Amino acid sequence: MKTLAACGVLIVSAFLLAPGCARDSEAGRTVDCASICSKYSECTTEIDVASCTSECEDKADADSSYQESAAACTECIEDKACKEAEPCWASCPDMPAVST
Repeated sequence: MKTLAACGVLIVSAFLLAPGCARDSEAGRTVDCASICSKYSECTTEIDVASCTSECEDKADADSSYQESAAACTECIEDKACKEAEPCWASCPDMPAVST
């Protein structure tokens, strides 16, 4: 009976831990659409940051390629002034240029 209980605990633990592992692997590269849109508006073309952020998040959720590009962009622009971030825009996904 103890063996059966131990097996049950292991099986339940495996199911509970598996989703956590998946989230960790996806979260390895973070997409910060608010930072991307804010920096884009500050440095390139003034846009509606809230609309841009919402659209960017929707696209990142729906398209893994867009998500990868946005994650690389997030890493590139992090803690950079506009001049330092200029080379990053070539690797960033297309930003929705919603004029304000």
